[in-house]
Amino acid sequence: MIGLAIFPPARSLVPDIQPLKPGDPRSVDRYRITGRIGEGGQGTVLLGVDDDGGQVAIKIMTSVNADDVESRLRFQREIEVASKVASFCTVRVLGHGICDDRLYMVSEYIPGESLQQHVLARGPLDASALTRLAVNTSTALLSIHNTGIVHRDFKPSNVLLGPDGPYVIDFGVARGFDDKTVTITGVLGTPAYMSPEQLAGDRVTPASDLFSWGLTMIFAALGRPLFSGNTIAAMAITLRQDEIDLSGITEPLRSIIASCLVRTPERRPTARQVLNSLIGPPSVPDPADLPRPGPRPAPFTPSVVQFVPPDSPIVPFAPPDSVPVSIPVTVPPADPVTPDPLSQPTGATPLSPPPGRRARRLAAAAAVLVALGGAGAVVVPQLVSAPAISPASAPVTGFGAPIGWRPAGHFAAVTAVATATVAGRPVMVTGSEDGTLRQWDARTAKPVGGPMTGHGDWVRAVATTTVNGKPVAVTGSDDKTVRLWDLTTGHPVGAPLTGHTGAVLAVATTTLDGKPVAITGSDDKTVRLWDLTTGRPVGAPLTGHTGAVLAVATTTLKGKPVVVSAGKERVLRLWDPQTGRPAAPARAGHTDWVRALAAMPDTVVSASDDKTVRVWDLASDRVSTIKHLPDVVISLAVIKSGTGWTLLGAGRDGVIRGWDTTGKPVGTPLTGHTGFVMAVTAAVVNGAPFAFSGGADKSVRAWDLGRWTASATAAGQPGHSGGVKAVALASVGGKPVAVSGGADKTVRMSDPSTGAAIGTPLLGHTDQVMSMTAGTVAGKPVAVSGDAGGVLRMWRLDTGAALGKPLAGHRGSVNAVTMIKDVIVSGGADGSLHRWNAVTGAPLGAPIPGHRKPIRALASALVDGRPVAISASEDHELRLWDVTAGKQIGAPLTGHDGVVLAVATTVVGGRPVAVSAGEDRTLRRWDLITGTAIGAPLAGHTDWVRALAADGERVVSAGDDRSLRVWNLATGAAVGKPIAGHAGPVYALAAGPAGGTTIAVSAGTDWTVRAWNIGGE
Repeated sequence: MIGLAIFPPARSLVPDIQPLKPGDPRSVDRYRITGRIGEGGQGTVLLGVDDDGGQVAIKIMTSVNADDVESRLRFQREIEVASKVASFCTVRVLGHGICDDRLYMVSEYIPGESLQQHVLARGPLDASALTRLAVNTSTALLSIHNTGIVHRDFKPSNVLLGPDGPYVIDFGVARGFDDKTVTITGVLGTPAYMSPEQLAGDRVTPASDLFSWGLTMIFAALGRPLFSGNTIAAMAITLRQDEIDLSGITEPLRSIIASCLVRTPERRPTARQVLNSLIGPPSVPDPADLPRPGPRPAPFTPSVVQFVPPDSPIVPFAPPDSVPVSIPVTVPPADPVTPDPLSQPTGATPLSPPPGRRARRLAAAAAVLVALGGAGAVVVPQLVSAPAISPASAPVTGFGAPIGWRPAGHFAAVTAVATATVAGRPVMVTGSEDGTLRQWDARTAKPVGGPMTGHGDWVRAVATTTVNGKPVAVTGSDDKTVRLWDLTTGHPVGAPLTGHTGAVLAVATTTLDGKPVAITGSDDKTVRLWDLTTGRPVGAPLTGHTGAVLAVATTTLKGKPVVVSAGKERVLRLWDPQTGRPAAPARAGHTDWVRALAAMPDTVVSASDDKTVRVWDLASDRVSTIKHLPDVVISLAVIKSGTGWTLLGAGRDGVIRGWDTTGKPVGTPLTGHTGFVMAVTAAVVNGAPFAFSGGADKSVRAWDLGRWTASATAAGQPGHSGGVKAVALASVGGKPVAVSGGADKTVRMSDPSTGAAIGTPLLGHTDQVMSMTAGTVAGKPVAVSGDAGGVLRMWRLDTGAALGKPLAGHRGSVNAVTMIKDVIVSGGADGSLHRWNAVTGAPLGAPIPGHRKPIRALASALVDGRPVAISASEDHELRLWDVTAGKQIGAPLTGHDGVVLAVATTVVGGRPVAVSAGEDRTLRRWDLITGTAIGAPLAGHTDWVRALAADGERVVSAGDDRSLRVWNLATGAAVGKPIAGHAGPVYALAAGPAGGTTIAVSAGTDWTVRAWNIGGE
């Protein structure tokens, strides 16, 4: 590429530098800004000049959240990776930072126009120039992919035609192959050049860049985009066309481009293969050059299989002499949740978020509507893993004991259901996105024991069987492991079974040669068999699938056991479990992903995203199809009914329906779930047929199939439907009330002594609630909440009414708020303090600058009789402020080695004291009169400390290690043992007297608000 000018130098190669606009910075770092180069969806590109007159391009990012520490850390990692890309074909990254609350990236400046500008001005390229462009740009993609990142926005405007050849630009916000974040609106890409998986909100791999490359080459060859629509919806419609018109492009480039436009990512060539095809004759590919499976797409959804011992009182609907019946269950997408800020990588799979917690392929149509509606980006975080210590089933008193509400159900969507008999009791076994398993009495839906914890990510699949005479559950998880659980004790059996290199999405159980065996399907496109007696693999992995395996089941074919697997490639594969070889040809017919399987002797039932359910007679090869379903069926079960069978299908519309094997409806549709039904199974309990289901609404339900009605329900955890970011403790009518807010944009009140909700949610915020304080204003109990959109709201806690108009003035998220002497003090992303009259809501003067970075926490106290606020910031400092005068007091308090995330105030020995904590995992004490540190830092937490609350001479701390710790501020000693119970990082704390003791109220990413006794000891 060096020295190769594929287009003649021309005046238009020098871009038209536009004048700066009023809001543009005049300097960034050491560079003086002299003009605008351009503007796009991800940011504005400015021309900068250094002291020596050298020119650089500075991109001010608008698509990356500068208010969020985790976003910035991820951005920094991406920049560091991008900096390693070979500079001969890409623009070198020179630096990055934050300017005016916006992230920026500095790169070398290449004078030239983009491919987009060139083609629009001069028309399509001729064959020779097009081939040279293809060689150079595929080389650039190869360099980028070799560094471990995906460009995600390859398009004509990101190919810069410099004096010495083309450069691929604008990959500073590309992501690594293992990045688990998914965005929908503001997708990292341009619709006309995005791959199908990108349009659907799925995880993207290097194959996505090759699809975009093919579309870019078409633009260069034809002078127009292949797709003519202007919206994501129009692109999605065009992508469904069977034929793509490549007329006008000569061979061999035409065939190369066509191979890149295959809908299935795994079937596209790699950048190396494209380059080899362009510069030389075809050759046998090196295995290392074959398309590699990328990270797991968010929509991959599993199937699980039920197996119940034949001597159990609860049995599947099957003849006694039949093989175990496979009852699969699949998981659809759940509601999107805004990502939690400051989610620090700790070595485990990072939170995503949840990311909406989750965009899935099933929700692609909804994603299109969201995008067209102009909503903000939705990120899919991983929900939280299980609590380190299971809550005791018996009441506990004394220090550290939970007060009132205790976990009695899943925190998040129920993804899998199976049945078993434990100690003579028929039970349901459920798995959830909260990372836990739970048991329920199958007759009453009452919980049996506490949660079973151990998986480090979502539980995707559950099956049951007996091992050495004991009932066990077998689970598969996004943590890539298979685990066994003793259902009698609730404890894991042995070490996790490892071998899969992707999420374990499907589980089935059967017996081979008298031994219990588990069959698992994975995102890694393999099926594996496991000897459950030894925990060892049975033979080699079963390979052949070209996409993720979403469902597995077991049945018979001519009297011999058969394993059936299906998934993204739309076909059903049949395997001989004893030889590991195909037992029969694959069955094709579905036109979209196969999400669920269920089995009868010599027969298997499948459900697909094509909105059909198919019944396959494996012996005769006859297929019957149930068509025109109202929505996608994502979970299947089969039950024996007299001499025939009944199929149960549950889906996205929240309804469970029944059919006979001819497709004729049976019974009454079962309704009650408020959201997707993610799991369904069926069994006989005390001689009566029952179905059991779990859903996105976190509930577990039992259904009497004799009457086709609900028989029992175990509701999911009430309250917030997303991570809880803020909590305060108030007194209303002489009783303690917890006030909380979070990602679901609601403010809620609850009784900390019982956990019961008080009143209805307080609505009004249009963004997630980030901060909360409570107190008394004009004799009335009041709470003040701040949101990520920069707005504060006031609430009367005795009536639940909103007070006055929203308080607006922040530029960015309101991360912290406190109240003292009828003055509200707030701080956030803009790094300034804002003061408000708590009675009138009027601002008190202009914002007070001081911190160089966003404020993360605030507290207040009376110091020598005057109201003082103390702020903690991402600049590693704390600052004291005279609330009345609006001025800083003294010098900043320094000492923390990292972002300060929390601060609290109290009185120790008659003197006002502040406590701070943050990224460095320590707590530090400060004398507010002298502004000096007190003693040594308090150490004990093993991860970031995000929250503090003080009462008297005690402070309670919590954070990403999920534990609460109590400290004596006078001595610096820890009080009692760490308190465990949350299933994820704790983001907020409050403390105060209640019921004759001192309590702490905690809230976090597991969507719960908990209360704990921290008195005594």
